[in-house]
Amino acid sequence: MLLGLASPSPPPPVAEPVVFIDERLNPSQREAVHWVLREAGEVALIWGPPGTGKTQTLVEIIRQLVAQDQRILICGGSNLSVDNLLLRLSLPAPIPIPLTRLGHPARVLSSLVAHTLDSQSLRTDSSEILIGIKREIEGIQESLNGGGKRLRGKERRDKWGEVKELRKEYRKREGSVVKEVLGRAQVVLATCHGAGSRILERDTFDVVIIDEAAQAVEPSCWIPILKGKKLILVRRFSLPAMLRSSQLFRQAGDHLQLPPTIKSLNGDRKDKKFRAKPAASGVTALKSKLAEVHISPAPPASSSPAIDDPSTPPSPVDTPSPPGLAPTSSLRPSPTLELTLFSRLLELHGPTIRKMLKMQYRFNDTIQEFPSQRLYDSELVADESVRERKLSDLEGVEEDEELDEPVVFIDSELRLLREIRELTKMQRRERGCTSVRRASRATR
Repeated sequence: MLLGLASPSPPPPVAEPVVFIDERLNPSQREAVHWVLREAGEVALIWGPPGTGKTQTLVEIIRQLVAQDQRILICGGSNLSVDNLLLRLSLPAPIPIPLTRLGHPARVLSSLVAHTLDSQSLRTDSSEILIGIKREIEGIQESLNGGGKRLRGKERRDKWGEVKELRKEYRKREGSVVKEVLGRAQVVLATCHGAGSRILERDTFDVVIIDEAAQAVEPSCWIPILKGKKLILVRRFSLPAMLRSSQLFRQAGDHLQLPPTIKSLNGDRKDKKFRAKPAASGVTALKSKLAEVHISPAPPASSSPAIDDPSTPPSPVDTPSPPGLAPTSSLRPSPTLELTLFSRLLELHGPTIRKMLKMQYRFNDTIQEFPSQRLYDSELVADESVRERKLSDLEGVEEDEELDEPVVFIDSELRLLREIRELTKMQRRERGCTSVRRASRATR
């Protein structure tokens, strides 16, 4: 399905209704949670515009899956997106969730270091044995490096052999400790790249969740996808990731937003020794191999999906097929990585695999009217708590007529233009006075 090789699975028969853990969810969020848990197939897309409570909805889905004894892998395009979910999941709850965060502790928020794999490994019963083995290795290495009696010949070789055996024992015990910690964790969190660690090489999960899917390029999303049976992609409305390279990729994006920028070694570095060689032959070979692949196209969706970027390349072009055979289409590699997995799945299968959160808690109704009409087909609505909220309603704000209006346009361009004109006139006058003085001096 992810490659367009098959159509989405039919929705399973709806079982009993969901008993929500968080009673604060609005109807739109409840509908999304029920759809993911009861109706969605192997792939589910949650589209959360800004301020619609995307994280709150996702936390509810995770808690529901944990209650069903399912093992979950949560990934994101950045450490910040992963830590944001970890912070919400680690809050006190009636039923705590066994969590483990993969990644170096230095890249994790200081308040969440206790949930990292390294920190949890130190709290196991076998950690003292590991510490003892490590100290023994360090002691032998110190004696070999000149500390105390200098060892020579056979005695020195025996000590190195002892270090080798201790290191082997350390790696074995360390692997068992990591396996013990991950075995207790029902929810594992990592970045998309971090999911490719050797630690998770043989692990499988019931559900894989990728948060902020619009901020991660498709190749990085495939790393955790291959480890799960069901995929949930979550995103805000955003433009695809912008890629910058002098040889392989083009710039993509929009001036209205600043998506993450990925630079290759072929981009801006001027030093030749750091400049990577363009693998033109490898790219050409990849394109030739993919061009030979023929797939059955997915049936057209009942309605066209919403695509973020109008410049998105169209779906694979149908190729003629012999009579009596199903039509085929060529799987063409994209020349850039600007098309995210989320957008491509919408392009392939339509809005049938997507649920949108429609109630936002951030903007005044007048402010959100424009994005609702232009971006969300007038489906986005403002909650009662923010619908009429203005700056004058904030505590400590002085009374001002302009603050009573939700939107105020200030024409600063005309003022700036006038200032430029006045400055130009003054400069011209100064130049004129200088030329007159020079002429008078010349006549003297």
